[in-house]
Amino acid sequence: AEAAEEAKERQAREIAQLEEHVALKQAQVAALEQKLEKRNSVATENEDRARTAERALSHAEAQLSSTRKELDGTRDEVRLLRESREHVEARCAALKDELVDANRRLSEDAAALSKLRSENGNLTARCEAVEARAIELQRACDAEHTVVA
Repeated sequence: AEAAEEAKERQAREIAQLEEHVALKQAQVAALEQKLEKRNSVATENEDRARTAERALSHAEAQLSSTRKELDGTRDEVRLLRESREHVEARCAALKDELVDANRRLSEDAAALSKLRSENGNLTARCEAVEARAIELQRACDAEHTVVA
């Protein structure tokens, strides 16, 4: 009877352990089901995000295409502006050369004018001396004519 009683107690303990094990496994299954539901929810959200990202990507690709066209137009403008700048720079260089040449001629003309003014001053002084001498000679002639007369 004691052995039967011990066998019953052992069976009761084994059943209790099995029930605990089953309860633990049921809790694990419930936790796994919750995890699975959460993962399904996250997967659904990720799919929604992926669709949104695909739409955003499509929009970005359209913008990129438009921006590339605009960039091509800008490159053409830059090329034309560079060509124009090169033309303007060449014209400026030519005008600078003309200005240097004109300044050289002006400097030469100024030197010639200065020389002519100096010569004119010398000639004026000589003319004044000649006029003074002519007045002296005229007076001498007049004095001789008065004495002779």
